[in-house]
Amino acid sequence: MAVLVARRIFAPMTWDGGSTETDPGREYDIAGSMLMPADRVRTLKLATLDDLKAASNEFKVTASAVPVRAMRLGIMNSEVASEYLAQLRDEFRSHPKTTGGNRILPENAVRKYNGRELTVRMLRVLDSGTISTGEFCRSVCLNHIDHSGIDDLRRALQ
Repeated sequence: MAVLVARRIFAPMTWDGGSTETDPGREYDIAGSMLMPADRVRTLKLATLDDLKAASNEFKVTASAVPVRAMRLGIMNSEVASEYLAQLRDEFRSHPKTTGGNRILPENAVRKYNGRELTVRMLRVLDSGTISTGEFCRSVCLNHIDHSGIDDLRRALQ
């Protein structure tokens, strides 16, 4: 999201990170180089699904982002990357679905997605009156929080 804002593209990135077929464009490559620097990715052993998960843990990205980044760097071919992505999808589908008790609160999801710093700064922009509450909810919270949930978001940051 920060890359899109820096490039003056005020829209959420909607590219499917689990696909090797689409071209996500320069924004993905910029974000990828920030989150997973090429020199560090090239030193990793990415021979198993566990290797991918360890790398995703190290870089704090989703496991599906690792084979896509490796493919875009030419470290992994698209067939191997597609196979890993299929394995990850199958694994995700086989997890039992949670009910009720483990619900993620929208304010925690927004805080985690945006990061603490962006959220705090954008709340300051909202408080200064530079953007409206509606614009804040649309652009920062992607409409997952409405005006009544902004105080909950503030509390989640403390």
